[in-house]
Amino acid sequence: MPVLLGWIVVSEATEMQNGKKNTTHTWNARTPYGCIADLVTLSQQLQVALGARFKNIVPSTVKKLGKVFDLEHAVEQLCRFKIEDGKLMISREDWIEWEANGSSEFGEFYRNVCMLPHVQALPKLGNCTDTMFSDRDGKSVLEFKQSHLTALSAVNEDSLDTWFELCFASGAVVMA
Repeated sequence: MPVLLGWIVVSEATEMQNGKKNTTHTWNARTPYGCIADLVTLSQQLQVALGARFKNIVPSTVKKLGKVFDLEHAVEQLCRFKIEDGKLMISREDWIEWEANGSSEFGEFYRNVCMLPHVQALPKLGNCTDTMFSDRDGKSVLEFKQSHLTALSAVNEDSLDTWFELCFASGAVVMA
């Protein structure tokens, strides 16, 4: 297989001759090793530059929300699920990790959204957590005003609605 050597412009000179602009380029031949070395350098510098740009430009709340919707990680976690006798099986530790993945980041993002002035000004969403959950009697969960939520889990019941068990730092447990 023949190897074609690369070329690189090392200088450029522009001069006027007979009223016309004349540009002269000086080229140097490049070795295959030099081309590959420059490509490696470019790749490394591009990775660092893009990482710095992401770090400096993307707001932390968006980064956290990105973790919530990290499809690659979710698919990676799905690889731990197995099918045995027609049922989906997973270890307890992997299930806990599956359930917890991104939940703290989403909670922080949700609290930030609830604090936005235009969200608080909405008649029904003045306090997101007050209106998002209601107890079995349809009343607002007042514990949100007295304590903060520490755990949330879905309760498997034969019902058309999904009920959640809300655990608060105060020790209160509410079905909503």
